[in-house]
Amino acid sequence: MQTQNGREIWITRGHLAALGTATLFIALLAFFVGIQVGRKQADSPQSANSDTLLPDPNREDALEALLREVEAAQSAAPPLAFPEALTEDNPPEVPEKEKEASVETAVKPAEEATPEPPPDPPKSAPVPASGWSVQVASYDNVADADARVEDLRERKMKAYRVTALVRGKNWYRVKVGSYPSEDAAVAARKNLSSILGTRDLMITEAP
Repeated sequence: MQTQNGREIWITRGHLAALGTATLFIALLAFFVGIQVGRKQADSPQSANSDTLLPDPNREDALEALLREVEAAQSAAPPLAFPEALTEDNPPEVPEKEKEASVETAVKPAEEATPEPPPDPPKSAPVPASGWSVQVASYDNVADADARVEDLRERKMKAYRVTALVRGKNWYRVKVGSYPSEDAAVAARKNLSSILGTRDLMITEAP
């Protein structure tokens, strides 16, 4: 082999053998170093995992104490006899105090108030038995109704009072009549409207 300076360098077999030996030594050294590094990396997670898998005595003592408290509370509680009583053929007896408290009291419905019988109409204003009439007013007080009847009769009108039961209450209606036909009652209503100054007059059959 010739260099740039013109010198020749010869590589003998001894040089090649030395170079091969050095290369092999470096390769073996790198191999063993890699094995050692791999062992250290493999050992470190195992030690960490072994540390995490080791039981903690403090945690085990606390858990065991909690379980003992639960067992003590369950043993101190009274047994539940209610589900067993439901499965039996005979139902459990109710204590006497509970029987007295559970006695049902019969509630009677309130009696409907019966209205008092209406007073008889005054003899001075007899009630007709048939025909047609003109209703002038209606009162819930018999005294007011009789006073209106007397006022109309003083004005020369054939007024009288009748009683009607409306929703359990007596109403006293003041009418004028009677008239032989409905047409005669219609004509009388017009006349009464002008005299009394009101239009709220009704035509009804007598009484």
